[in-house]
Amino acid sequence: MSGRKEDELKLPNYINGKRKRRKSPSVSPVKKSSSNTAPSQNARSAQSSAGRGKLVREQPRKPKKRVNYKRLITVLSIFILLICGVIFLLSRAGESSEQLVIGTEQILPDGVKILGIDVGGDTKAEARKAVSAAADQIIAAAGITINADGESYSVTPEQISLAYDIESILQRAMAYRPAESGVVDVTSSGDPGEINDIFTWNTTNLHMAIEDIAKSFDVTPVEAEINPIHGTSGISFDFEEGKEGRVLDVEQTYDYINSMLGTGMYAFTMEGIYNRVTPSITEADLQSGFGLRSSYSTRFPTSRSDETVQNRVFNIEKAADIVSGTIVAPGEEWSFNTHVGPRTYDTGWKGANGIADGKDYTIQAGGGICQVSTTLYNALVCADVEITYRRAHTIPSTYVDKGLDATVDYLTNIDLKFLNDTGAPLYLYAYIDDVEDTKYKTITFEVYGKSLPEGVTYMTRSEVAETIRRKDVNYTDDDTIPRGYKLVTLEARDGYVVNAYQDKYINGTLDSSELMYTDTYKGNAEEARRGTASPKYYTPPEGAVPIEE
Repeated sequence: MSGRKEDELKLPNYINGKRKRRKSPSVSPVKKSSSNTAPSQNARSAQSSAGRGKLVREQPRKPKKRVNYKRLITVLSIFILLICGVIFLLSRAGESSEQLVIGTEQILPDGVKILGIDVGGDTKAEARKAVSAAADQIIAAAGITINADGESYSVTPEQISLAYDIESILQRAMAYRPAESGVVDVTSSGDPGEINDIFTWNTTNLHMAIEDIAKSFDVTPVEAEINPIHGTSGISFDFEEGKEGRVLDVEQTYDYINSMLGTGMYAFTMEGIYNRVTPSITEADLQSGFGLRSSYSTRFPTSRSDETVQNRVFNIEKAADIVSGTIVAPGEEWSFNTHVGPRTYDTGWKGANGIADGKDYTIQAGGGICQVSTTLYNALVCADVEITYRRAHTIPSTYVDKGLDATVDYLTNIDLKFLNDTGAPLYLYAYIDDVEDTKYKTITFEVYGKSLPEGVTYMTRSEVAETIRRKDVNYTDDDTIPRGYKLVTLEARDGYVVNAYQDKYINGTLDSSELMYTDTYKGNAEEARRGTASPKYYTPPEGAVPIEE
């Protein structure tokens, strides 16, 4: 009994946790080894023997902790990312370690040269200074000289805007890598690492500079000339040989200079590329087949007392002098108005009779020069030249047959024009002579050029196909003239229908006639003041005539 009670009182704490743990008097406490090692087998046996028949107290087991795998994976991922970032930064630092040597100043790679200057290992500032000095010297010494036909012309670096961009050049140099690095060198020119093509120029300005040289260099050829010599027996001619011209070949000169600049030649002398230009008409051309194609004359009155007549003579001589000596090139259309110019008092023309309103004459500047245009017109038709514009007067002229006149008026653009379709130059000459023992002069136009076929001549001719009688009268009542009388203010003029011909003769015999055109002169009615006053109180004025019933 006593034994059970003793055993119950000495239950271990893990069975009776509410009771305080008591020391057993018969069991000595086991000291823990300082080396934290487990007790030996003998000790465990002795302990077991000593405690036989008694419950042995055991240390409680701690519960096992569960592992959080999700947190572990997250930590490992962050660690791996940090490691990769460090590796990347270290690699970039290794790449740039070649350039970042002195603070932030970049160093040019070894083996690179600019304009022959070894700048490898230099800083950008050092390379910039050395290269700029050399480049500036090259530009200062640059210049192109063109020698042509004994003359020299220059193209300056300023004209073509020769320049360089130092920062762009240094950037190219920084990109250079030696061949053993395995990087292809695409920036150098010439040998590996050599950068010489650093200059730029404006090609448009270069072309313009050459064009400016051409303006000074080019010489227009001088055509062979025929100089008229006026003698007592007429006009003779002196033939003068032409002169060669020259033309700079702008495009070829530009291509050559541009290619030389592309090879790095900025100062050189070249022979100009140009062509000789021969005259299109030589002395031999003029003399071969040259001759008088036609001649035509008209006459006009002179007077020592009538100022209006004197003015008309002056205008005829002035216009003839302007036209005389004209050379009309093959294929050229010639205009009388364009060549002679406007007829005004300010331009030196004098007042003489000219047709106004198609029915009367008034004093006009340049009056009378229609005789010059008419004479020239007939000479041109006789020269078998194509007439492109011609108009008849409203009143037939007295110095030429009806239908053969050619009026001109600058203000209303009535003109005389012709086209040189002969295939050779035409020469127009005019001269004025006195008609012996008369108060008249003659104006003659001669047309020279490629001769007409041998024995062939042309003449102008006209025929009146119809006469239009004008007996009608336009009256204006006048109460100062007695009834039954009229005072004529404008005479009636009959009208005409006229055919104009060009007749062709061979050795003086009419071969053919060609109708050129038909002109119609309308004429005009008589104009008169008709009396309405009483005959008892008014007498007919001077010049009044009875009205015919």
